[in-house]
Formats: sequence, structure tokens, C-alpha cells
Amino acid sequence: MLPLLTALLLLASPNAETNTPDATAQVAGANTQASANDAATSEKATSSEDAIAIAARSAEAAEKAAQSAQAAAESAAKLAAAFDKLASTLEAAKSAEPPATPADDASDDTSNWSGIVGLSLISLTGNSNSITTSANASLRRESKRWIFELKAGGAYGRTRAADSIDEATGEIIEAEPEIVALNANVDLRADLRFTSKISVYLLAGVLTDHVKSVETKPVGEAGLSVIWLDQKKGDVSTLRLQTDFAFRGGKELRFQYYPEPTNLEDQVIAAPRFALAFRYALTEGLILTEDFEVLPNVVGDSRVWLSSLTKISVKLIKALSFNTSFLVTHDTAPADGKEKTDTALTVGLELAF
Repeated sequence: MLPLLTALLLLASPNAETNTPDATAQVAGANTQASANDAATSEKATSSEDAIAIAARSAEAAEKAAQSAQAAAESAAKLAAAFDKLASTLEAAKSAEPPATPADDASDDTSNWSGIVGLSLISLTGNSNSITTSANASLRRESKRWIFELKAGGAYGRTRAADSIDEATGEIIEAEPEIVALNANVDLRADLRFTSKISVYLLAGVLTDHVKSVETKPVGEAGLSVIWLDQKKGDVSTLRLQTDFAFRGGKELRFQYYPEPTNLEDQVIAAPRFALAFRYALTEGLILTEDFEVLPNVVGDSRVWLSSLTKISVKLIKALSFNTSFLVTHDTAPADGKEKTDTALTVGLELAF
């Protein structure tokens, strides 16, 4: 009973009414604090997950950067090795080169000189007297950039028929000699090489042939030369094929010497030229050569020149050779009274130096 009365007194007391709201507020504050703690805990959890993700991405980026750095280091090492190898090669090449001399400074290449002198002779006696001689010479200077060549040749031939007897008087009548060959030519050619196979050239020459009624024939020529084949065995060319594509200009001054001296009309020369030079060594001492050219004149009346020289050379000793050649020339519009085609079979000796 006493406890019940005590509880009633407490409820009726003013302090009891005042303390009730405070208790309620304390309970609410406790609830609010608990909610804040839960939110903070959630935020901390979210921040931790983000931090973990960022750390993972940073670690991945760091790994890729490390791989890139390793690849760059390997490339740099390879490049350094390549530079070291190149430096070693250049140093070895420099050590292998001979020391420079004043002659090397004055000229960037060496020159080779060569030449040929040939002579042939045909003499007939008895019922007829005939003598025909021909000579040719060439001098060649060749370097890495230039080729200079000088060619000269000529022929002289005279024949005299057997003497006859005058039946009326019985006297011997001497036959007059007849000139069958009287010609000469000189050519100078200079080639400028672009490569070992291709060059451009200039040529100047003059020719005379009294039997063909050609007083003088000065010409000039410019063209392109191409070597298609050039096989060698040591210093000897075993197979060679060369062509020239050029244009020739000049003038043919005509004069008839035989049988009666007569002035003839001169002819202008303006013709594209195609030439082929072929050389084949069947053996070391047996060589076949062929030189062919064609020139169709493009000024004035239609006219074409053709020429073919076939020669076989047999080496007797190191510098001396025996040769035989066959020359065919054709002119579609020669001087009046002259044949269009001439042939010449020649045997002789050639000395090379």
C-alpha cells in the first residue's frame, strides 16, 4: 500500500511535469544522433569504395607507365647498339681507305689510255699492176666521267692494165694507171657519262672520197649512247652491245675527179642516226665485231645511208692480231655516175697498245 501512495505523490508533484519533456527531448536527441551516426557511417563506406576504385585505377596506370618505360628503355638500348655498330663500320672503312694524296685531290678518278693501229696491203703484178693500201688508227681515253676517242683512216689504190701492142706499128702502148681508192676520214668524239651504261656525246668529223666524187664532207653529231650488255672476263670484254641514238648535220661538197673534173651540186645533210656496235669473243683470241648504222636524210630529196662493217680478229701474240673485215656501204642518192653500193674485203694486221 505504501508504495502505491508514494507513486501517486510523485505524479502529483510539479517537478514531475517539468521533467517529462526533458526526458522526451533526450530520447529524441538520442534518436537523431543515432541517425547522424548511421549517415556518417554510410558516407564513410561510400568514400572507402571510391578510394579503393581510384587506387585500383592508379595502380593500373602506374603498371602501364612502367611497361612503357621498359619498352622505351629497350628501344633506346637497341638504338644505342645500332649507333655503336655504325660507328664501328665507319671507323673500319676509314681505316681501310688509303691516305689522300695531292693527285687524288686534283682528280676524282683515273684515266685509261688505249689505242689501235692497223695496216693492210694488197699488191698484184703480172698481167696487171695493182696496189691497194689502207690504214686505220684510234686513240681512246676513258675515265669515270668522260670518254674521248679519236679515229682516223684512209685508203689508196691504183691499178694499171697490161700494156698493149699497136697492130699497125707494132709499138707497145702503155696503159694509163687508174685510181681505184683515194679516201680519208677523221672523227673526234667525247662522251659524258651519267652512269656506267648511259652517256651523251658530241662528235665532229670530216671525210673525203675522190672516187665517190666527195671533195669534203664535214659533219657534226649529238646523241645518246646506251650500253645494253657488257660482260667481261678480267679486262677483256667478252660480250658487249651498244647503241647510239643521235642527229647528224653537215654538208657534202661534191666534185667529180674522174674521168673528167666537173663541179657538182652540193648536198645538205640533216639526218637522225641509229648505230649498233656488237662484240663477241668466241674464244680468248678470236673476236667477232659488227658495226651497223643507218641515216635517213630529212632535208631535200629522199636519201638514206647504210653501213655495215663485219670484222674477225685472231690474236697472234699479246698485242698483235690478224684480222679480216667486210665493209658494205649503200647510198640511195650518190653523185651522178656513181654506184649506190660499195663493198670492200680487207685483210691486215692490228697492233694494240
